[in-house]
Amino acid sequence: MEIQVRNLVKTFSSGDKTAVNGVSFDVHDGEFLVLVGPSGCGKTTTLRLLVGLEDVTSGEIRFGDRVVNEVRPKGRNVAMVFQDYAVFPHLTVFENIAYGLKSRGGMSREEIRTRVKKAAEMFRIDPLLKRKPRQLSGGERQRVALSRAMVRDADVYLFDEPLSNLDAQLRYDAREDILALHHEKRKPTVYVTHDQSEAMALGDRIAVMRDGKIKQIGTGTELYSRPANLFVAFFIGAPSINLFDVTLERDGSDIYAKNDALRALLPAEFTPKLEAYLNKPVKMGVRPEDMHVPKMAPFEVTEDNTIHATLNEIEPTATGCAAYLTTLEGDLDFVATFKLRLGSNYLGREIPLGMNMQQVQLFDAATEDSLLYPAGS
Repeated sequence: MEIQVRNLVKTFSSGDKTAVNGVSFDVHDGEFLVLVGPSGCGKTTTLRLLVGLEDVTSGEIRFGDRVVNEVRPKGRNVAMVFQDYAVFPHLTVFENIAYGLKSRGGMSREEIRTRVKKAAEMFRIDPLLKRKPRQLSGGERQRVALSRAMVRDADVYLFDEPLSNLDAQLRYDAREDILALHHEKRKPTVYVTHDQSEAMALGDRIAVMRDGKIKQIGTGTELYSRPANLFVAFFIGAPSINLFDVTLERDGSDIYAKNDALRALLPAEFTPKLEAYLNKPVKMGVRPEDMHVPKMAPFEVTEDNTIHATLNEIEPTATGCAAYLTTLEGDLDFVATFKLRLGSNYLGREIPLGMNMQQVQLFDAATEDSLLYPAGS
């Protein structure tokens, strides 16, 4: 079965806020789609429209061949895991997991017990079945919610930021639990998060949302290396992409990106896409990991792809360090990441950094659309 969403709109009754504005996407059978974006972008409202907790203003939602716009939540056969886990405090863990099965009826007590036991074992909470939620940690309550989804034979699985209340190690463990549930069920799944690293770790595809609209859908690799617009380029990746205001100028057959701090030769294969933007303001994006000290750069470095800057701060990371710099003109801060740790003796020093121009991103300064990878390309 597939989920098909077409031109979905949700305007709240006050009429002054359109939370979801013309959203369209498909979730293929067995696919894990992540909706990611900043707070207030419409991702949770989209999920609530899918489950039926909000009424659709316009547009269409299909589960397989069935339009479900007017179908009540119970009739959509959806399993949903909420941000606060929605466990019943007066019920035991066993009763919480079994609740959905009992409320639907038609299942023997023995079958319910078998399903609950299997789910509890899968999520490592079988010793806790007689406890009440107040006796559980946050991670254990989260696994109760996952077990309750596991026992269902749902057509669709939905997750609304289920890991946001957990610490870093528990979030990592819970990701594995969620993927295990998905691989067990192999049903269309939609997962909402504001954490782009979580989205990259979980999603077969990712839909990046902003202001009620989807800005781009693709695999994590596609969004990272071929962003269709400035917002996606900035949102995906940590630390965020560096942005330089430049003008594109021709010198013979070459095109350069220029400002007071740099003169960068752009790859020849970009030329056909840039002709219309000569002598116009453009934003050039360079990811922190694509900037290197010339003698250690894994790409060719020339004066035409080097920027000189003052090193202001060094932040150690698990794999090396992040270096925060300011151009010598003092008007632009940016960051570079290295797979080695710089000593404090580098602070305050001028250093040259080579930029990997093959990986550079270019955006229209007015529309913020990509010049190299426009939407639909």
